[in-house]
Amino acid sequence: MDCDTTGVEPDFALMKFKKLAGGGYMKIANQSIGPALNALGYAANEVTEIINYVIGSMSLEDSPYVNKKSLMEKGLKRRRCS
Repeated sequence: MDCDTTGVEPDFALMKFKKLAGGGYMKIANQSIGPALNALGYAANEVTEIINYVIGSMSLEDSPYVNKKSLMEKGLKRRRCS
């Protein structure tokens, strides 16, 4: 239950649903979110709030502390698909 993926495939989703052996599903946030936010310099309380927001909304859209502007200020650039 502690694995984000079942193999070597890349993991791009913020949220995943794991099918439980006894039936039903469990919603979990990608475990890479915390370390990535830590590497970008977010404080522990900010990381916790962002992860809780992602779990509730399944998106980073309108999340606290992190948005397009804040990420660009930290050096991330937007890539355009052609």
